[in-house]
Amino acid sequence: MKTQIKFFIVGVALASFAFFVLGYGQHHKDEQRFQGERGVMLARSIAWVYEFAAEDDDLGTYIANLTKQVPYIKTAFVLKGVKYLAHSEKNKAGTRLSRDSVADKAIFDLGKATKTTVRKNKEERQRNKELKQNAYSEITFTFNEESNLLRVAAPAMMSGQCKALAQVELSPPPSGAGIPFGFLLVALGGLLIFLPIAFALKGRGGLVPGIIVILIVL
Repeated sequence: MKTQIKFFIVGVALASFAFFVLGYGQHHKDEQRFQGERGVMLARSIAWVYEFAAEDDDLGTYIANLTKQVPYIKTAFVLKGVKYLAHSEKNKAGTRLSRDSVADKAIFDLGKATKTTVRKNKEERQRNKELKQNAYSEITFTFNEESNLLRVAAPAMMSGQCKALAQVELSPPPSGAGIPFGFLLVALGGLLIFLPIAFALKGRGGLVPGIIVILIVL
């Protein structure tokens, strides 16, 4: 009898742990997707202000206010050619990219690639009038593993042409993972519900209802 109960509890524990791992993995993916979606929204909002702002000062004011109101924004800027029209770091606003900087070279290349993508999408729409969405993604996601930051870049349009690059750099969202009390309650409920079944089985038979309870309750 003790052996039956032992294997039943092992079954509950194994199934609970398996679902916890699956749930945590899905939760982590949801966090990453949400981070990407909010990055797109922020980058596009900066691009929209660029299109309709009367002066670069208006754009700089918007970015400054945005970074104050949204604490997970680490940096934000609009780059036209090699010049920062506006930047969340005030000392960089109005400055130019450095030819000797590898990071600046990557930003410059991204700006050129974004313009090329916008042009290709325009050509595709001209060739195919029934095209309802862009053939190529104009949004670029870059994750920096060293800093654990996500960079989201979007084209900044003017008169239907891509004239600049809007980019935001985001810190990761706070983790929502905690102690899996829900799974502990499921395991306890399984113990009470299937305990009679465990008594009726021999040996490792108790392992089966222990796993079944988690599948049924979840």
